[in-house]
Amino acid sequence: MSILYDITVADDEDIVCSELMCVRCGFRWIAVRRPGLPLKKIECPHCEKKGFVIETGEDLESFLDDEDDNADTGRQSSLN
Repeated sequence: MSILYDITVADDEDIVCSELMCVRCGFRWIAVRRPGLPLKKIECPHCEKKGFVIETGEDLESFLDDEDDNADTGRQSSLN
């Protein structure tokens, strides 16, 4: 797996956090990135190819709420 960027985000800069998916290999992950970064420039951490990444539109707040509920009951969940 390669590392895309080694940057420090200043407190006053905006960031985008969302679930991404590679349509080539089906891998899903949570990404934190700078606004305006084209998705076609993001490399899939699984197959290491660029140009196949899309945003899933998943509501991360409800996902995190589900994770909290699952932690209370002992169930495990995963994005993949």
